[in-house]
Amino acid sequence: MAYPEPMATYPPAEGSRCLSIDLATELVEHLDAQARYYGCARVSYLRRLIIDDMTRQGKARRQAARKAG
Repeated sequence: MAYPEPMATYPPAEGSRCLSIDLATELVEHLDAQARYYGCARVSYLRRLIIDDMTRQGKARRQAARKAG
């Protein structure tokens, strides 16, 4: 089943970039399943993953800086 995805609007908002990615079918199926589980669009799910990763890395970098001195 294809996941209904709204088309991007152009041009992107100021401070934003529009990306196009090529994923294996298996990855798209997983992406669709996770987005449906969380009740959001593909792009919203991907955005959340990136934000969560940035937050996690930021904490790790702060901890490493504290340990270094």
